Amino acid sequence: MSVSCRHQQLSAAELKRDATSRWVLSLTHAPHSDRRLRAPGAASPRSTAAAAAGAAAAHAARAPQPRPKARVPPRSPQVFLDHSAVRAGSAEPGRGAPHGRLRVFCLIYAAYVGLLIARKNYGFWIPHAMRVLDRSKSDVAVIGSSFEMASGAGALLNGFLIDAVDPSLALACALAASATVNLALSRARSLPLMAALWGLNGAVQSLGWPCVSKVFLRAFPDPKGRGMWYSVLSTSQNVGAALVPLLVSAAVAASGDARLAFFLPAALALCMSLVLLRVLWRRSEPRSTTPAAAAAAAMRARDAALAAALAVKGKRASASGAREAFVRMLCADVLLNWRLWLMAVSYFCIGVIRSSLTDWTPLYLAEHKGLSAAAASSCLFAFELGGFLGSIAAGRASDHLCHGRRGPVMATCTLALCPALLLLDRTADARALPLVYFALGACAFPVHVLLGLASREVVSPTASSTAGGLVKFVAQMGASSAGYPLGVLQQRRGWSAVFCLLSSVALAGGVATLPLWRTVARVDERKIESRHKVKGG
Repeated sequence: MSVSCRHQQLSAAELKRDATSRWVLSLTHAPHSDRRLRAPGAASPRSTAAAAAGAAAAHAARAPQPRPKARVPPRSPQVFLDHSAVRAGSAEPGRGAPHGRLRVFCLIYAAYVGLLIARKNYGFWIPHAMRVLDRSKSDVAVIGSSFEMASGAGALLNGFLIDAVDPSLALACALAASATVNLALSRARSLPLMAALWGLNGAVQSLGWPCVSKVFLRAFPDPKGRGMWYSVLSTSQNVGAALVPLLVSAAVAASGDARLAFFLPAALALCMSLVLLRVLWRRSEPRSTTPAAAAAAAMRARDAALAAALAVKGKRASASGAREAFVRMLCADVLLNWRLWLMAVSYFCIGVIRSSLTDWTPLYLAEHKGLSAAAASSCLFAFELGGFLGSIAAGRASDHLCHGRRGPVMATCTLALCPALLLLDRTADARALPLVYFALGACAFPVHVLLGLASREVVSPTASSTAGGLVKFVAQMGASSAGYPLGVLQQRRGWSAVFCLLSSVALAGGVATLPLWRTVARVDERKIESRHKVKGG
């Protein structure tokens, strides 16, 4: 009995020693949070917690279980960009709504009319310049060529500038600068100074249409419906050019002062610039809005800030790669795009014809047809009216009849210019001349409008301004050829040779547009879907 008790005592002592050894080892290898001093026989916190958790689980299993709710997956962080909204301080807020787009449309329409009035007065102060400077037509034509060359160079370089600044603000500054140049021209008394000032006006005017086009394309991303709207917007050129002979010639005839050909366009352009700046300033002011509108604005601002932060981060991470990708895209989309170069050739021909008819018509009708200044103004008005109606009809035809293709309308109108120009030179009846000018405007202006739109549609949206600037530069080079070269040709060969050359140019432009017959626009599906979401939401 004593032996068995002693054996039990030894076994208990060994068990206690073994438990102590295991406790020391657990202090050595356990995590820091579980290293607690406790007796070898005490229960550990983990075992206590496990027991409590098991009891709670058993109690929950005995209790009636509620119906499980559908699990909603966590929302991944996304950036929802509202393509219809504009960054803070821009002049085009709320373009997603129809009334907002219409407001912006009317604003840029009126602004470009004011800018064009300060440009199309050239044909009405050229006789005044010839008398003051005592120069021939070929000498004074250098002034017109300087305008077209400066405008073309500006159109080539403005694509990058317009992407970096607010296009509406740039348009307002262009209006003010053009008004200032016209006022300075009224005091000029030397040919080099007048050529330099009018060239400066051309550089300023080159900002106009790219700014208007950029605002328009952001407001109307769908190519299936924007052809007609773009054509309506382009009629601002006809409205401005039609107002010049009506206002300027009437003011000069009533007062007898030829300097009103400078003063009146300058005053109108300056007033329109102030109106545009006033609208921009008022739209940049904070307004009292409803809580829902304020919440939506805050959400858009947050998304825009997040997008800007992500863009900055991406640019810092891969700046060299982005530059290389941009250069490759520029070469593939613009420089190696054969469709774009064919459009540039056709645009060159249209530039020659339009500038020739606009700049030389008062002098041509007075010398060759024996018409008065009032009759010449009526012919120019018919020319602009034909362009107004023809541009709208051409845009609608390219949208609905040609399903968004601009090539068929451009080729047809360009080829129709060839017989119309020959008919103008052979028409002797003064009553039929306005009809001929109407037909010329209905054929020339649609090509000019659709070429400007199609050149931006055949490239990616990131290169649209560069592509438009390239073809516009070539068009301005063609328009500059209507100045001094045609003046020299008229002095040596007469007006008949001038119109034969213009007919040949129209034929060449029509042939260049024939390969573009089946060309369709590139579609940015993301912008179209965003526009539909804004309209539906």
